[in-house]
Amino acid sequence: MNLEKRIVEDWKTAFKAKETIKKNTLTLARATMQNSAKDSNKESLTDEEVVVVLRKMVKNQKQSNSFLKGEALEIGEQELSILESYLPHMLEPKQVESIVAALIFNSEEKLTKKDTGKLMGMAMKHLKGQADGNSVRKAVEKALSD
Repeated sequence: MNLEKRIVEDWKTAFKAKETIKKNTLTLARATMQNSAKDSNKESLTDEEVVVVLRKMVKNQKQSNSFLKGEALEIGEQELSILESYLPHMLEPKQVESIVAALIFNSEEKLTKKDTGKLMGMAMKHLKGQADGNSVRKAVEKALSD
């Protein structure tokens, strides 16, 4: 079952079970996915596109949570955990560092600190969806400083 269908099925289950927070969070996720599909003139999104949409929603939720307090923060954290449950697991920083080191080793040219952007592009393309930009940037900077 693809990710979009899984979200719809979980939304139906949450609706029937009267799980308000989960139902509301998944309703917003469904609407965001439908808007994204309309924007790209598609019937439905691929799993990769759904992950991109969910990552944006997670990023926005984290930013929103930084301004919340008390009960609202607890609800925000629950919404965040619901959204994150649909995302693939991220690689550990050590794994990202080893992949970046392998990219440097396999590169035909000698990479220096000036090539940070080039290496970032290679690493992000290789790690697509498996690591966030911050951890990749830190791994690239560490590898090029050695």
